[in-house]
Amino acid sequence: MRRLRTPLSVVAVGAALIAGWWIAFGTFDPCAAMRSEAEAIAVHAGGTDGRAIHDALLGPQAPKPSGFACFATALSLKVRGRDAVIIVKK
Repeated sequence: MRRLRTPLSVVAVGAALIAGWWIAFGTFDPCAAMRSEAEAIAVHAGGTDGRAIHDALLGPQAPKPSGFACFATALSLKVRGRDAVIIVKK
């Protein structure tokens, strides 16, 4: 019975993390989650800052991130909101 407890706890923690991601973002695709969060922050910021955020993360010149980069960006945007984005004004 002791040997069964560890694999079950790993499965339980994994299921909790997956459920938490689904509840927070509504999708399992990390890039869709990142786009959704970036859109929400850009709309909330409004004005030139909102446009800069949108263009930096979603514009045609924006780099195409890998799955892990999408995951990290989506999580950062969800947790830190607009503070996760650094805007450099010239």
